Amino acid sequence: MNKVKTIIVLFAITFLYGILAGSNEASADGNFTQVTLAPVVTRAPEGTDIMTTPGPLYTESPISTFIPVAPTYAPIPTPVPTLRPYVTPSPVVTKAPYNEYYKEMALKMDIKSANFNVKRVSGKKVNLKWKKVAGADGYLIAYSEKENGTYTKIKYIYDSQKTTYTIKKLKSKKIYYYKLAAFQSREGMRYYSYYSSPVQAETYKTQKIYNKLMSIKRGFPQGMYWNHVGYKTGNSYNTSSYVTFKPCKHSKTTSTCNRYRDRDGVLGIQCYGFAGFVSDTLFKNAKCKHHRSFKKAKVGDHVRYNNDKHSVIIMEKHKDYIIVCECNYGGTCMLNWGRVIYKKDLAGALYHTRY
Repeated sequence: MNKVKTIIVLFAITFLYGILAGSNEASADGNFTQVTLAPVVTRAPEGTDIMTTPGPLYTESPISTFIPVAPTYAPIPTPVPTLRPYVTPSPVVTKAPYNEYYKEMALKMDIKSANFNVKRVSGKKVNLKWKKVAGADGYLIAYSEKENGTYTKIKYIYDSQKTTYTIKKLKSKKIYYYKLAAFQSREGMRYYSYYSSPVQAETYKTQKIYNKLMSIKRGFPQGMYWNHVGYKTGNSYNTSSYVTFKPCKHSKTTSTCNRYRDRDGVLGIQCYGFAGFVSDTLFKNAKCKHHRSFKKAKVGDHVRYNNDKHSVIIMEKHKDYIIVCECNYGGTCMLNWGRVIYKKDLAGALYHTRY
């Protein structure tokens, strides 16, 4: 209680001192009176501690109960990569077993220009001959015992200038077939042309008949006419030796057509007469036999076909066709060498053979 009283007394003394000091200042400034209002102090209830120094009253904040909280961190941004343009990688090229360009170029070589030729020179030997193929670095020879069979490679020729080859140790009574291909050498590999058509090597006996046919051809060449237009022959029944450059006029007369009486006594004109003449030249006095089997047909045989309307001589015999020489195919007595007649067109044909 005494402490409270003491505080009140001190406050009163301070207050009075302020009034007196202010009165003197006012007089000095010219009769102005300045009054400073003292703060109103509310008496605290008994038992309450009062701060002895005047000033603002602070209330102590209560101590809070600390609850640990995990710190919150700002999310770390995920870096976005800078995208580069996608470049498609070049494929790994595996080298093909052959270069398509080289292959194409090789196939363009003209194997037909080789004029591949096969000639039986003896029972066991055959000569092959051809012309140089443009662009070729060499040649390949293949053979078969069947025209349409599988062909076996038998000889590579690496000299582009070489255009002949001889094959030996053949079977004398066997027929062989040969094909020729040209090749180009590029980067250590060979690129081939197409094969030629198969060429037949007949038996040596048949080859000799063929050789005689080629001799006859020289005297009666392709495109000329087996007639005697412009010649006076009188009553001769054998005008076989005449050859001209003028066709017959069959629409008016056949008097200019050649005639020939064969060994059997048959007098033939036009195609029949020429076939009889060639057959007698090939076989001389050999006896003539007849049959209707295509399988039995041979080189040199006289074939009468087309309902007994046309005659030809066989130059080459193949599996499904024959190659012939003839006169008057087309109706003008023209000589023709090398026409193909297929087996199916020879149904009912009559074969005159001298073998």
